[in-house]
Amino acid sequence: MTYLITITTILVFLAAWLMVQAVARWYAGRHPHLGLVREEGAGCGSSCGCAKGQCSNKQRSVQEVSHE
Repeated sequence: MTYLITITTILVFLAAWLMVQAVARWYAGRHPHLGLVREEGAGCGSSCGCAKGQCSNKQRSVQEVSHE
């Protein structure tokens, strides 16, 4: 029974996180005047592998990222 509760809890948290991301993309799409929203992996940041100020990842808009 504990395994079932654990698996259900993990799946609920995953679904909630996906909903948060979808709402954030929707909100950013409806309010472009607020600027670009940087998602993880969508621009230059701590996880893109930047070396000496050079980043191979181009900054992309939320619409471009959400259509992939």
